[in-house]
Amino acid sequence: MVGTATPKKLKVVAVVSRELAPLMKVLSIAEVYGVEGSQELTGLIEDLARRGDVGVILMQRSLLGRARLPGEMWEALWPIVVEFPDRLADLSLSPELFYRELVRKFIGYEIHIGVGG
Repeated sequence: MVGTATPKKLKVVAVVSRELAPLMKVLSIAEVYGVEGSQELTGLIEDLARRGDVGVILMQRSLLGRARLPGEMWEALWPIVVEFPDRLADLSLSPELFYRELVRKFIGYEIHIGVGG
């Protein structure tokens, strides 16, 4: 069951490659899952979506591209899947473009970030 009514406290969970898992633990993420295969990843995402105590799933962009998200996750209020860039090509993009896309996805508006005065 994907959440429709918010419980008292929701967890932030990280789903990352095994190499990045120690960093997420240092950042005090409540639960950290290091994954390798696509089947393992898809099963984990489905399990996290069914849990009632997960509010945010942090995922590497490269892993999200390999995962098949359950259909009900697109319609639910939570858990929210937030991707973060991890490939060299992603890191070379302008942060302005990354945040503009993120805000448009979650808020529904496009923002323009100006640099300087």
